[in-house]
Amino acid sequence: MTSAGENDATEPALAEAGGTGKGTATAAGGRAAEGSDSGIGRSYVGPAGLTVVAVIIVAAMTFAVYGLVAVWPTSASAAVTPSHLAGMRLLLDREQRLFVIVALAGMLGGLIHSARSLYEYAGNRVLRRSWLLMYFSLPFIGAALAVVFYVILRGGLITGTAAQVNFFGFAAISALVGLFSPEAAEKLKQIFGTLLAPAPLGRDRLTPASTALADGIEPQSGPVGTPVRILGRNLSGATAIIFQDSRTTATVVSDTEIAAVVPPGAVTGRVCVIAGELVVNVPGEFRVET
Repeated sequence: MTSAGENDATEPALAEAGGTGKGTATAAGGRAAEGSDSGIGRSYVGPAGLTVVAVIIVAAMTFAVYGLVAVWPTSASAAVTPSHLAGMRLLLDREQRLFVIVALAGMLGGLIHSARSLYEYAGNRVLRRSWLLMYFSLPFIGAALAVVFYVILRGGLITGTAAQVNFFGFAAISALVGLFSPEAAEKLKQIFGTLLAPAPLGRDRLTPASTALADGIEPQSGPVGTPVRILGRNLSGATAIIFQDSRTTATVVSDTEIAAVVPPGAVTGRVCVIAGELVVNVPGEFRVET
């Protein structure tokens, strides 16, 4: 781990980190880290957009619960029986009902995940537009993963016909798979990673989740001695903040926030965070007032 505090060690890295993307990370030796921000969806979601997203998620959760109740079997018969869902008349036997229930339960779990994440990010006033696609994708990912887990369980671990299985058990497992879809996908990766050859790393693969990213600095101007804070992700490893050629110690407030004081000699320009062996660009500039 380099002591990226000396100017001679950090200036080459600062010269290479020329992007203004969200927390562009550059290795302390000048090597650009992977995962630079494209800038798409960087702006925050406004009140109107937040309201629309919340209404859609709540409406979808209501529909998922309604769908589960509508297609839930009322008897142990394996015969085809009708169900009415959103004005549609569905003729389903017990096996088909199980597939539908698994998908709806997985969707409900994904929607709960979306709702929990939405109120957390909205409550902390850090919800960006780039996350909206995730919120709308999670229900479908949860439903698909739930079906995959169901097929795996029915194919290898649980035998018998649909009349012999517990609908409540499969619905519960499916909802949990949807709620914890990243963990469920990782478990499948671990299981089949021992059977299949590892996939080659792509050229444009994402930066590891542990890489520090900076979203911005508050305030964006002030004289020497002004307390500032930098918001982002994975900032717990930050040790220093550089205001052009002046360095100051970073105080870690949380994994998403660090604090410092504008050091003597600071001039208007770019701000960078030293986190391990990375130099992370803070979007925008800090204007030093005299």
